Amino acid sequence: MIGENTVVIAVADGAGSAERAEEGSRTAALTATGFVADRLRAAQPDRAEAWNGLLQETLKEARSALEQLAGADLKPVATTLLLAIATPEWFATAQLGDGGIVGEFRFDELRVFSQPGNTEYINETVFLTSPGFLAHAHCTVSAAEELTGIALFSDGLQLLAMQYTDNTAHKPFFAPVFEFASRPGSTVAELAEFLRSERVCERTDDDKTLSIAVRGDLPRPER
Repeated sequence: MIGENTVVIAVADGAGSAERAEEGSRTAALTATGFVADRLRAAQPDRAEAWNGLLQETLKEARSALEQLAGADLKPVATTLLLAIATPEWFATAQLGDGGIVGEFRFDELRVFSQPGNTEYINETVFLTSPGFLAHAHCTVSAAEELTGIALFSDGLQLLAMQYTDNTAHKPFFAPVFEFASRPGSTVAELAEFLRSERVCERTDDDKTLSIAVRGDLPRPER
């Protein structure tokens, strides 16, 4: 949170073959959120073009942090990076690699802000450390007036959360997730227990990261 009404979320997933995957993903996520926070505290963009510029600068900053961490050989710290920024007026996202970003609008409509991978195999992706990484980045800027929830997740949850055929969000997955995040008293431990549950793990054996944010100033309708 930046102030009372601006949220910045980053999810990074280190490559399975990367020797320093955890270090690389942590560095990318912390660098991205820290850079955005500093920029927004100074001044918030007021045009879509300016938001796009901020997203591009943030990806460059995260890549630079990995270069400082690992030097010329970036393979040991290879990682994806997903970023979402929500203000009362704007919702801006950036994606480098697999995973997903979903926004909930008016407590009911789900919109996907990530794009399906364009590699030949489902377990292939590009990374923040890939050559020409910015050419693979997918950035979006949209109005946020009706935004009520945000979810970012790593590729370990894509089979549960997304319909690959048309790149749409799977509502039976997201509806209870957003309702859970809205309940007073919900804990990270409960979310972790759900992600480790048999019904989830029987669908995926990959690492699973899920970050959720919901509006707290509006009551969620009862279903």
